[in-house]
Amino acid sequence: MKLLILIVATLVVGALCSEQCVPGTTFKEDCNTCRCGENGLKACTRKMCPSVETVVADEPYARNDNTNGTTGSSTTESITSADEKEEVAEHTNGQVCTPNEIKMKDCNRCRCANNGIGWFCTRK
Repeated sequence: MKLLILIVATLVVGALCSEQCVPGTTFKEDCNTCRCGENGLKACTRKMCPSVETVVADEPYARNDNTNGTTGSSTTESITSADEKEEVAEHTNGQVCTPNEIKMKDCNRCRCANNGIGWFCTRK
């Protein structure tokens, strides 16, 4: 009976995972880790991955939205997944990113260093 349940469960999982992959490989989908079984079907963790994050900055900002250019004390910016952002290939003075830039990499939030020479990311 246990064997029958195991076979049925395998068939149900196989039907739900119709995407084929290279057996034995490990890869990421969003912030989830997937492994490809010997049968070519993937099995992935099921973490809820944020696709957009909102960050409130404490720095003053100027806004020009036809309201006579008001100035506020904080701003809200939308951060999209790192894969969705277009990376700039060249920076000057050894910079690899724009200082204080924020992006998402998998489930982790990354901020560019003040001098632009590297990223600092959370580890989730």
